[in-house]
Amino acid sequence: MTVSICLTTCIEVRLNWSTFNLLFLALKSDTTLSFNPVILSDLFLLGQHPERLSWQPFRPGVEIHRLYGDAQQGPSAALLKYEPGAKVPAHSHTGYEHIIVLSGSQRDYQGNHTAGTLVINPPDSSHDVASDEGCIVLIIWEKPVVLKKV
Repeated sequence: MTVSICLTTCIEVRLNWSTFNLLFLALKSDTTLSFNPVILSDLFLLGQHPERLSWQPFRPGVEIHRLYGDAQQGPSAALLKYEPGAKVPAHSHTGYEHIIVLSGSQRDYQGNHTAGTLVINPPDSSHDVASDEGCIVLIIWEKPVVLKKV
């Protein structure tokens, strides 16, 4: 595993295993966030069979499969599926944002992030995101995401 700091605002970790089993356990917080545990096996193989999940429209060319929460309300996690050329407009994060690229690649001002890359964006960071080839990412938001007004 390699760890490097990207432009002092992002930590990039390249993960080098082909299969990853992920378990989200119920969170306990002051806001009584409750849900059933979510178990996703062989997460890095999801790009081969994205039809196994239910996807909803999120942004033009981007679909979402919510795991828990709502990014506008508080803690949340989701899988995002980008079509080739899709973009998410400029937005900022009031808390940490964790992104694991599961398949394909996505890019932001810090560079191109390929499958197996973990990107951690700190609170008060902002960016826009695009995927030239298409990708699937696991994304975890600590606090609400704020879309920037154009």
